[in-house]
Amino acid sequence: CVAAGLLGLLLGMLLWRPGKMVFIDKVCLNEVPEVPEVPEGDGQLKQEGMRNIGACLKHSKSMLVLWDPSHAQQLQAIFELATFLKCHEGEKVHLDIRPTMLAPFLLVNLAGNVFIAVAQILVPFDHNWSIFLVAACFAPYFLACGCLLRSYFASIQGLKDQLGFFSIDDTVCLQCDRKILLECIHVWFGSIEDFERYVCIKVARVFSQRLGNFLCQYWMVIILSAPIFWAHLDMIAKAVVSEDYGTASLLAVTAFTWWLGILPAAYVLFIALMAKSQRG
Repeated sequence: CVAAGLLGLLLGMLLWRPGKMVFIDKVCLNEVPEVPEVPEGDGQLKQEGMRNIGACLKHSKSMLVLWDPSHAQQLQAIFELATFLKCHEGEKVHLDIRPTMLAPFLLVNLAGNVFIAVAQILVPFDHNWSIFLVAACFAPYFLACGCLLRSYFASIQGLKDQLGFFSIDDTVCLQCDRKILLECIHVWFGSIEDFERYVCIKVARVFSQRLGNFLCQYWMVIILSAPIFWAHLDMIAKAVVSEDYGTASLLAVTAFTWWLGILPAAYVLFIALMAKSQRG
């Protein structure tokens, strides 16, 4: 079950594609640099695209932000997020902010759970030294996750400080792009001061809410801890083949209790402790 479940999960992650149409600014905007060899029309295409990006955001029903610690310093990224929120004030829209560190965090979690699941199947846990084996399995897993989480929460605190005192003068942007973005800011927000105030209040609050809660989503824990559940299914099948139905029933109750209850609770508690230790 562990091998089949893991293969199915990996194939789903690699082959599944969403059916929605998406607008990716780095792809849909013409990024050809302004050089003598390039026709003037290419530079005009990029400028027209940037001037109309607010209209694209206004007609978008959802937005996905791939966030890293440099996000608050990118003027175009902050402008796009602020404009999306401004255009849809009072509307029900879907805004998804996902940290880029989520990828290594999920991979470490999945690898750790697979290792623990394999250990469950191959090593008997009915000896006096089994507790040391459990500790040996969990220690590297928790250490790696702890380091990633502490770095993540430190970057969130840095983001709050950056957005709380946001200033356009501190942002990074190509000079030719900055001129166009400043024009767009005046169109959508009225003035630079109003834009900076909106970022400090609205955008900062949205980032704090979305990034602070994303790692504690229940469905994510269920997927990550699935290998441990699959290991229990292998042990249940072995007990059924041996006609030990009492052990099979006990393992079934244990599997669902750990998968749907104990592991998610431990996951949330671990994240809360890492967040508290970082603030402390």
